[in-house]
Amino acid sequence: MSRPYDRPEITALPEHPPMCCVQKTMTVPPTVAEKPAQRRPYPGPAWRESYARRSGAERANSTLKDPARVSVEKGWCRVVGLPAITVMLACVVVVRNLRVIDSFSERERRGTTDTSRRRRRTSIAELAASTHPPP
Repeated sequence: MSRPYDRPEITALPEHPPMCCVQKTMTVPPTVAEKPAQRRPYPGPAWRESYARRSGAERANSTLKDPARVSVEKGWCRVVGLPAITVMLACVVVVRNLRVIDSFSERERRGTTDTSRRRRRTSIAELAASTHPPP
């Protein structure tokens, strides 16, 4: 409906329409979508290692947007102009990185740099066997 009226209209189907108009399925060779295909197979270790980068970036973004600390959101600073806001944001990122370094140094000093964590979830059997079941 958004096309101009000078385009030709087809009111009746041709006697022998092309195959692309009548077939029900179509096979596309892999060379058609080579660029958007994943570089690494999904469940493999190379994929997990690559995906860990995204996890780190999301964690950094969440700490920058944490309202308990800086809360980089609309109206977070009263400077105007892209260069000034860029400098302010660079300072915030530096402060965030210093906090991460201090936290790591403290854990290293205490000897708790092990990244494995205690399991926080309880199984259904443990919940059912507990004396205080959930409401």
